[in-house]
Amino acid sequence: MKRLFAVTLAALLLFALFTGCADNTTPAPAQTSSDAAVTSQPSASSGPKPATAAPTDAPDSPYNFALGKFETDSRGFATDFYEYELPISTTDEVLTMLTYSFTMQAYPEAGYATMQLPTKDREMTGVNVEYIITPAMNSTETFRVLIASDDLPDICSGVTMMYKGTPVDMVEDGYFINIYDYIGYAPNYTYMACNYDPKDTDLYQSVFYYDDFIPAFYGIMKDPVRGGFYFMRGDWLEKFGLTNKDIVTWDDLHEAFLLAKTQIPSCEYPFVLRKYIELTEGANFTSYDTVPLIIEDRVGVNYVVDGKVKISNMNENDREFMTMLSGLYAEGLISPNWTAVSRAADSDSSITNNEHFYVAMQAAESSYFEENSTDPNCKWVPATPPLRYEGQKLHLGGNISRIVAGSNSIAAKCENIELAVTWLDWRFSNTGGDLWSYGVEGETWELNEQGKRQATDFALNNPAGLALSYFLLIYAVNVHTDSARIDIDATYMYPGGDITLGYCRYLTNWLKDNHDGAYVYPVGARLNLEQAERLGNLVSDVSTYMNENYALFVDGSKNIDADWDSYIAGLYQVGIQEIIDIYQEAYDNFIAA
Repeated sequence: MKRLFAVTLAALLLFALFTGCADNTTPAPAQTSSDAAVTSQPSASSGPKPATAAPTDAPDSPYNFALGKFETDSRGFATDFYEYELPISTTDEVLTMLTYSFTMQAYPEAGYATMQLPTKDREMTGVNVEYIITPAMNSTETFRVLIASDDLPDICSGVTMMYKGTPVDMVEDGYFINIYDYIGYAPNYTYMACNYDPKDTDLYQSVFYYDDFIPAFYGIMKDPVRGGFYFMRGDWLEKFGLTNKDIVTWDDLHEAFLLAKTQIPSCEYPFVLRKYIELTEGANFTSYDTVPLIIEDRVGVNYVVDGKVKISNMNENDREFMTMLSGLYAEGLISPNWTAVSRAADSDSSITNNEHFYVAMQAAESSYFEENSTDPNCKWVPATPPLRYEGQKLHLGGNISRIVAGSNSIAAKCENIELAVTWLDWRFSNTGGDLWSYGVEGETWELNEQGKRQATDFALNNPAGLALSYFLLIYAVNVHTDSARIDIDATYMYPGGDITLGYCRYLTNWLKDNHDGAYVYPVGARLNLEQAERLGNLVSDVSTYMNENYALFVDGSKNIDADWDSYIAGLYQVGIQEIIDIYQEAYDNFIAA
């Protein structure tokens, strides 16, 4: 089971990188801003003006559409969740849906449609869906073959990541619809994007490519939390007379490292740094007002200070951060094999053998490492991002997006677009969202004596040996490929999950209190096709040079004092200024709109 968990996790990580690095000419900024202005630019329209008029259902209509049946704001967006009158359809028409999976072997021979979740959905909504599930590693190839043959299913997953062109192009080329033209059939989706949390302009800018253009239904978390971050050995802190709340600054963390190294015989290297330096699941080392991320085909992280775009890993604050980090390495506090570590599982044996004090992991993994530790007293507790001084307000890295990886777009040739939009929107309603988040009662969950949901024995001990979060990708919505309103609590229904979820909320609340997002590059400052093409011609060389050289400062292979200036000069030689200029243009256009 342990091996299968690791294999599945690796596959999902590969999928994330695979889709993220697909031939997509509109790379999204890595950072988002909760304070950014709403984008307002002309867009492509695939049909009539948005449908928000009075209901058109005839008394004998076979459909229960939402059109005209809900309250709207001045823009035509719903002001609350809408509960559909079921069934939505009484016809025998069939919608086709293309989606992907990394665990094809987990589906029954009779097909996904025979499983309890799609069966329950069909019984409730009356909507017949033919699911076309193909291997995720072939997703881009499969999609582009269908594009070339002009034979797209009615609903397709991951289109905005795989289409050769911008989301606007995929509509203007005639392949997909602009969902904005049908917002009268999507009250729940537009409510979540616009009015569920009006302060969350990141969500609005992620859903609305322009103010009148929506390319896809994206999966949206109702109440998001950060699920991956650094943990510390709480049992060791107790021996030192400390708690995790005492570790606030880098100086505090440094002292804790020294205590662990000198007082815990098994702990030779307290700090497990990852090869990306920064965490890919949420920035942790941003107290130097930078995001020290190095990853293939990525040029640092762009951010904005006083209207000027900067890119991390090349500024004076980056030099200061690296000076501090290389100092920790020189003291023997960082594991020397850090370039081989991309996730906690890569250090499984040394973590369970009590060789480390400070390790990044998914919160759900903390209980695994406790249960498998050779120390029966092992206790992992959450660590907050280290500050340079107490009371510091972080300007980067604290955003927690509601958007997940999954998305669905609707083909322009779909014979009943209104039904397709409605069915996808149903998955964002209270009833539909609950069904697709948790799965079917009795199969994935049941009520305990306290009346709270808990995972069934089948979910916890499933034949495939999948951890609950990966099990739910099959028996509930696959958040990596498809859309729905997502309740994060579902992934923590296992015994002790309430404690783990508490860790996530602890860090999430800390970030809300200690992060203002002042330097974050806004989601809406997207590159146009010409800018994206220019960027694409530069990224490979600049990324390779930056990532290879910046990493060498960690272990002293390159000396900060002697080699930093030549490293910066090399960045300019391979084209970093052009990349800065491209993002500056996009940012200026966004602000001026």
